[in-house]
Amino acid sequence: MIASVVDLMVARRRVLVRVDWNVACDEAGTITDDFRIRASLPTIRLLRKKKAQKIILAAHFGNPVVRIGEGLERTVAGNRRLTFAVVAKHAAQLLHLPDINPKLVILPGSPLPAYELAPDLILLENLRFDSGELANDPKFGRALTALADCFVNEAFAEVHRSVASLSYPPQTLPSAIGLELADELSHLSLFVDKPPKPTVMVLGGAKVYDKAMLIDTLLKKIDTFLLGGVMANTFLTAQGVDLRRSLIERDRLEVVRGLLNRAPGKFILPIDFVWDRDRALDIGSQTVALYRRYLAKAKLIFWNGPMGWTASGRDRYFHGSEAMAESMSTSDATTIVAGGDTLAVVDRLHLEKKFSFRSTGGGATLAYLAGDELPGLVALERGKSKS
Repeated sequence: MIASVVDLMVARRRVLVRVDWNVACDEAGTITDDFRIRASLPTIRLLRKKKAQKIILAAHFGNPVVRIGEGLERTVAGNRRLTFAVVAKHAAQLLHLPDINPKLVILPGSPLPAYELAPDLILLENLRFDSGELANDPKFGRALTALADCFVNEAFAEVHRSVASLSYPPQTLPSAIGLELADELSHLSLFVDKPPKPTVMVLGGAKVYDKAMLIDTLLKKIDTFLLGGVMANTFLTAQGVDLRRSLIERDRLEVVRGLLNRAPGKFILPIDFVWDRDRALDIGSQTVALYRRYLAKAKLIFWNGPMGWTASGRDRYFHGSEAMAESMSTSDATTIVAGGDTLAVVDRLHLEKKFSFRSTGGGATLAYLAGDELPGLVALERGKSKS
């Protein structure tokens, strides 16, 4: 049983909190989506309320280029847009801190510099500036662990990765999960345990293999799968439908045929498309009407992946996704949405408050639902998950 941050003894103790602040930014470096930062704020506020001596936040940002043997100073200089300077300032504003221009500080023994948001609140520089993070290097992991007296995992979107910041702290520190991570597991377990009938999964976008593994795991529990995007293209092609020049993951056709043979009646596929240059780029109006009928009857709905082509933000292929979002927003069902592109549709329509839950995870969400072993959670289960 993994302990909750609610029960963790943190008064007068240093707490290392692994958050997921890998946020979306535009070309100018301005944060365009701070959902993941906001999701972790309740845990940070709780730790401050419980009088933690110092809260040390750790996260990564993007995929910086780190060359072997290159010092930290040169790594930072070569990845200026991936420093946490802008993120630290934004977090300070969200937390209504007195100083919204955090200064750089060095914690004794820290492998990375940090931003001081407040005397009791520190944000370490981008973890991926040190190659030890992605390499799951024990030396880097132990250095992070030595900064604190206890550990909180509040990075659900990272729990499917074996990284040093998640693997090593639970081995020696009293550890717990944060409020957001606990909420993720609570909502997603609805599909794993005994989902109400009818339960509907709306799956679009690409990454057919990952989603096919999810379907394979949940095939007996989910009543209906409504498919769009490359997912739908690949399923239709597996049935012999000619989609001309449409994008198809042909190396997944055999996997898809196996699923169709096992439960053909559970897969509802598009009956019309929006076409452009011989490519199916969005579901059509008849398909929208068909899918809405299933959504109207559902008791539990999960959605991951857009129904149309979202490359370059082309608005004309958002109709199918917007129709799905609008239908779910008025549903009496429990509605859960996951994945960056999918969340972006919900946000652009200002419907975020109309959904029961928005998952911070993309790959982690699919991996959890598919029953995969999640290293970040395994580390907590095997470690000192207690106060």
